[in-house]
Amino acid sequence: MPPTRPLPEGEREPEPAIAEPASAAQAPPLRLSSAAGVLALQRAVGNRAVQAMLAREDDEETTAPTATAPAKTDEQLFDDAIKANDYAKAAELIVKLPKAIDKMSALSADQMYKLADAASVDQLRLLQDAAIRQGGWTGGLAQFAIRGKLVAKGVGAAKSAAGAAFGTLDTKIVEKTNGTATGGSYAYKIEITFLPDTTVVNADEIAFVQTVRLVDTATGANKDPEQTNKNRMGADGTSIDRLGGREQGWYGMTDTGGGGSTLKPWKKAAPTDAAFMMDRPSWSVPNTTWDFETSVICRSGADAGKVYATVTWGFSVDAARKIIEKERVVTNKPTAGFSSAVDRWNTQAAGPEADRNAPGQKALPALQ
Repeated sequence: MPPTRPLPEGEREPEPAIAEPASAAQAPPLRLSSAAGVLALQRAVGNRAVQAMLAREDDEETTAPTATAPAKTDEQLFDDAIKANDYAKAAELIVKLPKAIDKMSALSADQMYKLADAASVDQLRLLQDAAIRQGGWTGGLAQFAIRGKLVAKGVGAAKSAAGAAFGTLDTKIVEKTNGTATGGSYAYKIEITFLPDTTVVNADEIAFVQTVRLVDTATGANKDPEQTNKNRMGADGTSIDRLGGREQGWYGMTDTGGGGSTLKPWKKAAPTDAAFMMDRPSWSVPNTTWDFETSVICRSGADAGKVYATVTWGFSVDAARKIIEKERVVTNKPTAGFSSAVDRWNTQAAGPEADRNAPGQKALPALQ
């Protein structure tokens, strides 16, 4: 192999220049915004590189980012389902709407029939609750139509009533004592019983959970004197109704899970003995409003946490300490405010001991 020798200087081919990477301070600006800038860059990196950069900038300027469409509300999704004749989806969505009965009433007769036909028994019962809470002519008409559809789906006439799916709920006012304009106490005593239908419930024990809202009638300001109640109170003044120092969120229940004079839970071992509770709110402060919501709930067994029936009741007291009763209203399921109150009780139970209803405060089950 012949020896190699370095070529004379003048005969060598020029070696390609290796460009040093530019520092951040030396790097050309991203936008080629002036003729002078383009010319300078052409001298540095060549025509072809500059043309490629210009083409890329054109693409960046003409390609607009894809806008993300806002998520549709349940009401919009319901409207879409009706237009698509997807009544099963529409039935799933309408029970989530705050004004479900108004929405249903706005449909044509044919659409309303198809919606009711596609709805499950559970969905119809939620619509029944919405109709009851709405009241008035529209609510009353909707209740009548929904009960008819429940019967058509095989629910017996007696069980088609609100709150009757799982048993018999009864309420009875046994005392109403007025105060006077010059003083004295007023009292209002109620008894609530629930006898379950053992062919449809799967419970070992059934008891009650109750919320209370005690406010000034004129201003809506909270009047509840219980500090532990205030610690778990919602913005409207609603909280789980338990005296301070009690561990259980179940109305009237002892810390060890027993009953007493104000509570007798239903037990599977004694199926014909109804669950019983008694409440007797009493005070001397006039111009107050007392609102209660009482739910019958499975405490233990396969149905644990299932709400079987709910009743709202209460009264107001005028300046002369005279009681004005409110209508007692039975529904299948509790209000959203009741569910929120249960959540706040459980948050309190998991929170700092100093803020609890009692050091050993126990959580309530998730509602279903």
